[in-house]
Amino acid sequence: MIVDADLAYVQTRIPDTLASMTPVPDAGEGGAWLRIFLRAERLEWVAGALAALDRPFVIEQPPALRDVVHDRGRRLMENAARRNP
Repeated sequence: MIVDADLAYVQTRIPDTLASMTPVPDAGEGGAWLRIFLRAERLEWVAGALAALDRPFVIEQPPALRDVVHDRGRRLMENAARRNP
């Protein structure tokens, strides 16, 4: 995946032991984009890590991560809309 964030920002949220990061030249949109490779067993954890970054991102691989992120976002929106019972 690529994320519009600088290295220092990402390192405050994702430990170096779980990710490798490289700058993406000419990624466009004027940001400092990074390609991030995460070492994770569960895509749900990756979705949470992306949410915690709170930065624009593009999922390149694996395609199944898109579905997991979409489902996580849908559940967050549904829960945010709930009122007290």
